[in-house]
Amino acid sequence: MTLGGPSATPSHRGPPAPPGPAAPSTATAEQPSQDDTAAVTAHVQQIWASLAPAEQVRAGQLVAALTPEERAHWVAELAGMSVPDAIARVRNVIRPHTPPSGGTS
Repeated sequence: MTLGGPSATPSHRGPPAPPGPAAPSTATAEQPSQDDTAAVTAHVQQIWASLAPAEQVRAGQLVAALTPEERAHWVAELAGMSVPDAIARVRNVIRPHTPPSGGTS
């Protein structure tokens, strides 16, 4: 899987879309209503708008590399948090991690 699909292009495009209902019908436990989808989309947009442009690029790259199931889980996790907590969570995930130094140089 490669990073940098269509979702990783310039940050002015906005956040990758959260998963929505598969087809128009009544809401079920597994399929969110249009109101729920709109609320999650607004929540994700608030998170996205709070990220710096470089953070948006990195987040877009990582989201593009997720499977649809992983993406849905990630969006659901963020939707269950306040915007400030979700921003902190995203920043923690997208931050480049350096391996701990093992004492051998």
